[in-house]
Amino acid sequence: MRLPGTNRCGSTGNALTMELEKSLVLCCSQTELQNEDRSKIGEILGETLDWRLVKRVAGRNGLLPLVAHTLTQDFSSALPAEEADFLSRYLTVHTAANLRLTYRMIEVVEAFESEGIDVLPFKGPSLAVQLYGNLAFRDFIDLDMLVKPKDFERSVEILLAMGYTLIADQVEGKNGHLKVRGRKDVSLVSPEGDYRVELHWKLSGSHFALPYEIEELWQRMGKIEIGGRAIRALGWNDLMVYLCLHGSRHQWEKFAWVTDVNELIRHFDKVGIDWESVRKQAVEARCERILDLGFFLADYFYGTALNSNDSLDARTREVFTRIATEVETTDFGENFESTELADWYVYHLSLKENVSDRLKLHLHYLARYVRLITRPGDLDKATFRLPSFLYPLYYLLRPVRLLLSYSRRKGGEYQGR
Repeated sequence: MRLPGTNRCGSTGNALTMELEKSLVLCCSQTELQNEDRSKIGEILGETLDWRLVKRVAGRNGLLPLVAHTLTQDFSSALPAEEADFLSRYLTVHTAANLRLTYRMIEVVEAFESEGIDVLPFKGPSLAVQLYGNLAFRDFIDLDMLVKPKDFERSVEILLAMGYTLIADQVEGKNGHLKVRGRKDVSLVSPEGDYRVELHWKLSGSHFALPYEIEELWQRMGKIEIGGRAIRALGWNDLMVYLCLHGSRHQWEKFAWVTDVNELIRHFDKVGIDWESVRKQAVEARCERILDLGFFLADYFYGTALNSNDSLDARTREVFTRIATEVETTDFGENFESTELADWYVYHLSLKENVSDRLKLHLHYLARYVRLITRPGDLDKATFRLPSFLYPLYYLLRPVRLLLSYSRRKGGEYQGR
């Protein structure tokens, strides 16, 4: 059962210290505003704002469609004329682009189904309709499709016949078969070259995966209507677990993923989610801690509280609070900085409690470090300039070069002291 939360929109009551521009983005990134939200937005719009910062932060986080809609629909009279004009024109162009991609999605779905292939479009248009009830409220530039493993190669062949092009290094395999092992998807560029279809045969990568039986997942799917056509959609329980896992896997580096979880929580009564069954499913999928993190972030930023947040122990709450602070710094910061590999390692490890899952994560990052150390790069080739028939030697020379570079750098630091 959801508790009556309070959307604090970056106020000091939520321990957030956002600038007005960033607080405005947070306040406006909701489909249903409370009176206090409207008051807060009105107060902010009464101040002198850096609108370039507003648009940059909202755009980078996939929130500009929702922010633009909120401001132009409910606060147009409080906007500077040039900003009101920009946001209105942006929404027109954005809506047209989303409708075009939705048409393309339906086109692919019909092509697959005509060949007897079950397909699940997820994220993109489907998520916009499921969570927001409006194709224009969410930002998407690609189409994600899930098919069953047995249909994967045939699905690629259908897309190729439709004029899509596989991105390099994804096609060739023994006897003409695709390289599927170790990947969860392949990317195909549209005939016009302006968007991609990401074709998946599982929902997440092996090191941070949902241990679902794929057939059971397909059996639990529901349907939604898009463009007058029934389209497969993840069941609400699966969708909630997936949204929390997807955001957690990518360290919530795009704030729209927090907004997605918040919208689903806020609308739980409309879709009839049974939170106990969601938690049970998360436990079975070994994703309970990840589910709790998604709930925690929705409460931390939007005040959308759940009873489950009250049951967090002090240590978990401390870890989640640190993650929330890092999300705020990264997503709403002036300049986006990519996370270092070591930080990803520590972060992912903090979300895994099961021993086998932690071991799998250790092995995954060990393999990444080995590849990082041994795989030749452009600098190695420029340094040694070996003939092509001696290319394998680069794998031996790269660790040596890295060690020498590190030694020189440390020596220089010592001399500098």
